[in-house]
Amino acid sequence: MYLKINKKKIQIKEYNKIIDRIKSLKFVLEKIDYGIKLPNKKKASTYFFCQRVDICFTDKEDNIIFLLDNVKTEKKFFKFKAK
Repeated sequence: MYLKINKKKIQIKEYNKIIDRIKSLKFVLEKIDYGIKLPNKKKASTYFFCQRVDICFTDKEDNIIFLLDNVKTEKKFFKFKAK
């Protein structure tokens, strides 16, 4: 799956396994040039992230409900209507 922003394509990786979800972007020191989709999650946390990230909460049809830009590390977020 890819996300197109202007003329740039960003690869989106879908993590379904528990170990992949736990690991996600934690302790990644290199520049992040891809996105991660964690289906069926209403919570997001940036604990142990080494970089600022953008977080998108979507509904069942993958429409963006809420967007957080340039989020610092050590933060938690929860959205009821997100999937």
